[in-house]
Amino acid sequence: MWFWTDHAGGVPLIFASVLPWVLALLALVVALVVLTYFIRLLWVLRFTTFFICSVRIPGQRWKRGFARYQNTELLWYSLYSSRLSPNHRWQRSRIEFGHGRERIVDSGERWLALPVSYPDGDFELFLPEANHSALVAWVEALPPHPLA
Repeated sequence: MWFWTDHAGGVPLIFASVLPWVLALLALVVALVVLTYFIRLLWVLRFTTFFICSVRIPGQRWKRGFARYQNTELLWYSLYSSRLSPNHRWQRSRIEFGHGRERIVDSGERWLALPVSYPDGDFELFLPEANHSALVAWVEALPPHPLA
């Protein structure tokens, strides 16, 4: 059946004619996923008050991402998410920090695992020591609540 296979290797002609289209479609899907990821990253990072920060909820593994300050909230975005909204929101007035349990040197920079008490559930942040100082100062600089 010469019309069913090519003469070189016996590849069915139906696959030989469809294969370039399938590969092109697959490349287009991969390109769209990568483009969507970078557009999301640019959208979220359009603010200048962000820092690299991983989060660990008790019983789960560390999740890489970055956080940014808002006036009354700390927002955390997963590095591998497609969401434009933050994965976690913590009210500034409800955050309480524990003492860093460990310090890790990574490329000459000191990192700190910081336990955080929060009414909705405790968690840990893993961030550079310089960002730790700025985060603690941001929480402590919260003005007192107005009297009713």
